[in-house]
Amino acid sequence: MKKLKWYHYILGIILLSSLISMLSPTEKSAIVPILQLSKVAGKSSKEVEKNLGKGKFINNISDRRAGCKADCPKIQYGDIEIVYINGKADWITINNLDKYDYNEKAIELVGIKQKVSPDFQNNTVIRFLNHNEFNELAIFENGKGKISYIYIKVKTK
Repeated sequence: MKKLKWYHYILGIILLSSLISMLSPTEKSAIVPILQLSKVAGKSSKEVEKNLGKGKFINNISDRRAGCKADCPKIQYGDIEIVYINGKADWITINNLDKYDYNEKAIELVGIKQKVSPDFQNNTVIRFLNHNEFNELAIFENGKGKISYIYIKVKTK
């Protein structure tokens, strides 16, 4: 068996270091969105179906303060529930997010790059207010450091 030279050991260390750095997650690694809010928010049910597929009617919501002059349909698309107010997707709830860490970067799960700090944050909710894409976005913690759900109000208050 041949003896390895000193430069073989150095080359091996360099290759091993490169491999470890490539496989290690970094702070800057991007969050892959589970929903592109811009393709759903304020859209009709037909437009939403093009992006999320056929939904299932859950029930009608009545809320005069929110502008529901008649009952507003609540439709479920897998883990996403949408209430249509005046025919447009307005209240959006994304459920079953317990594999994601509870932090302000979670806003990127809906395809929005985090540009500003939250308007409110504590141990149970992170709230962003009055952005171009939405009126309010709230990220709720599940009690274990993960996200329970995200709730978005596009136009209503």
